Amino acid sequence: MTRMLLACALGLAGALLGMAAGLPAPALLGSTLLVGAASIARVPLAVPDGLRNLAFATIGCSLGSGITPHFVDDLARWPVSLALLAVAVVTIMLVSTLILVKGFGQAPEDAVLATAPGALSYALALAVSRGRDLQSIMVFQTLRLMAITLTLPPVLQLVGEPGQFWSGRSAAVVPYAAALPTLAVAFAAGTLGARRGMPAAHLLAGMLASGALHVTGVVEGRFPPLLMLCGFAVTGAVVGVRFGKITFADLRRLAGASATVIAASVTLSALFALAAARAAHIPFGQAWVAFAPGGVEAMAAMGLALGYDPAFVATHHLLRIVLVILILPLLMARARRWI
Repeated sequence: MTRMLLACALGLAGALLGMAAGLPAPALLGSTLLVGAASIARVPLAVPDGLRNLAFATIGCSLGSGITPHFVDDLARWPVSLALLAVAVVTIMLVSTLILVKGFGQAPEDAVLATAPGALSYALALAVSRGRDLQSIMVFQTLRLMAITLTLPPVLQLVGEPGQFWSGRSAAVVPYAAALPTLAVAFAAGTLGARRGMPAAHLLAGMLASGALHVTGVVEGRFPPLLMLCGFAVTGAVVGVRFGKITFADLRRLAGASATVIAASVTLSALFALAAARAAHIPFGQAWVAFAPGGVEAMAAMGLALGYDPAFVATHHLLRIVLVILILPLLMARARRWI
C-alpha cells in the first residue's frame, strides 16, 4: 500500500509540475519523468494491476469522446494509412530483428520478441513459455517505451506539429453523472475481456463505451479534466516504475543495441507516418504518434494529450497490437530460417 500511495503521489506531482512547466503532453510526460527518476534511485514504488487498468479504462473513455457522429465518414479516409501501418509493423520488426541478430549477436527468437511493438505482456508470455532470454527482452522493450514516451512529445513540439483536434469543437464536458457510470462499465467490461485474453482490453472497453454514447449523441464533449489528469498521471507512473526494473549491468550490456534499434524503428515509423500523412491529408505529428512503436496505452494517451484525433490514433494502435499478436508466433518460428 505504501509503495502504491508513493507512486500515485509522485505521479500526480509530476503531472502538475509538467503542466506548470509547460511540457508537451505535460501530465503524461511529467509523471513519467518524476516516477522514473524515483525508480532509478531505487525508491520502492508499485502500481497495482487494478489501478493501472482503471487508468487505462479512463484513457479509453477519453479517447471515445473523440468519436463523433461523423466517425464513419472519417474511417473512409483511413484505409491507406491502416494498410501502411500493417506494412510498417512488419518492416520495423524485420529490420530491428536483423540489426540485433547480425549486429549484436542476439538469438533470432529473442530479437523478434524484443522488437515486437506495443505487446509487452504477450511477448513476455511467449518468452516464458518458450524458454527465451526474458531479461534481455524486458530491457529492450522497456528502453524503447521509455525513449519514445520521453522524446516524441518534445520532438513534435520542435517541428511545429501541434494537435488541433478540439479546436472549434464544443467546449462541453461530459457530466460526472454520465462519466462515472461509463467508466465503471468500461472497467468491468475490460476486466472480463482481459480474463478472456483480449489485448488492451480496458483501453478498448473504455473507447467503445464512451464512443457509443458520443457517436449516438447521448453525450457530447470531453471526458472530465480531473479524471483525464488522474488517468495520465497513473499511466505515466506505470511507465516510470519500469525504469527501476533495469539494472546498470543490463544497461552496459544492452544500451548500444537498444539505442541502434530504437533509432532505426523510430526513423522507419516516421517515414511511414509521413507517407500516411500525405495520403490521408492529416498532420504528420498525428500520423507519427499513431505509427510510433510504443505501448498502445502510452501512445494513445500521448495522442490524446497532444490534441491529435483520438479515434485515429487509437484505431491505428489497436490494429497494430492485433497484427503483432497474429504475426509474432509466425516470425518466431521462421526467424532462424529468414535471418
